[in-house]
Amino acid sequence: MIPKGQPSRRQSRRIILRRGLLSEVRASLRWCLDLFAKTLTRCPLEKVEVLDVPGLVFEVALLGEDHWELKTTLSVRPQIVGVDNGYEQLRPADRWSWGREYKSRDDLVADANHAIPDMIERIQQMAGERWPGPREDEGG
Repeated sequence: MIPKGQPSRRQSRRIILRRGLLSEVRASLRWCLDLFAKTLTRCPLEKVEVLDVPGLVFEVALLGEDHWELKTTLSVRPQIVGVDNGYEQLRPADRWSWGREYKSRDDLVADANHAIPDMIERIQQMAGERWPGPREDEGG
């Protein structure tokens, strides 16, 4: 049972279509990993926002002349780490990115299943204790 006023993950899952084609998805980490494997070959997917890792986003972008990038970004909000004389001490916001470039969309699609787990691992290492969600090896 979900507490009143709290959206369920199922309610929060979102799919955005542009010109009748799948463009953006918002889902759990595990669902996102499966999604890339099944969807990239068929759809011009541009963005995936991971629900259970707040601030984690994957993006696919055309850089020019059939030159593509698969990028992941993790943005972590400021955190209260203590109170000193009545003033909250904040840990600042952080942002980490990691990406791979490809000579063609076909190369990107062929490598995505291997690249995405590696990208998640690298972002987890960069974020360290600030990683805000499940680890990929925990089953997301």
